[in-house]
Amino acid sequence: MKTKALALLVLILFASAPAHAQDDWWFGLSYETSLASGSAADFAGGLSWRGAAFSGRRMTSENTSVGFMTGWHIMDDVSRETLDFESEGFDRSLDLTGEYFRYVNAFPIMLNGHYYLGLPGETRGYVGANVGVYYIERRVEAGICRWAGTLGASSAPATTGRLRQAVPAASPTGTSSSA
Repeated sequence: MKTKALALLVLILFASAPAHAQDDWWFGLSYETSLASGSAADFAGGLSWRGAAFSGRRMTSENTSVGFMTGWHIMDDVSRETLDFESEGFDRSLDLTGEYFRYVNAFPIMLNGHYYLGLPGETRGYVGANVGVYYIERRVEAGICRWAGTLGASSAPATTGRLRQAVPAASPTGTSSSA
């Protein structure tokens, strides 16, 4: 276990180190974590360890740089629930019980600026800011473990099986309850 933790730490340190190129351009790849808040945290959990970013900066003077950053952050959650689907024209509703996999994929596209403290050639702190947009995609996949109920035939047995189906985040339109 200690070997795996040490290997992960070394990987993070090397993956987070910027590479310096010619003409005062800096490029870097980084491993990133994400902490969802608000409705994203309600939908797909809080802390995620799955993320990566690519950034580039160009020095405009000894103490300032401008650049960009883009990345991919994945947040997910698994829950076992029963969802009630109301059907128009039928006197019954359909209850689906199973595991629901919820995903949020966030893609930041940012421009940034930095001001570096201290003198060139020394260890320097900096202050920076990013301005841009996030493209966010929400997805629900349903792993249906048991279909409790039938439509139209009251004597038909309930079926069991596994079905993975992508559905839009806006559906189902029924109510949700814990199983």
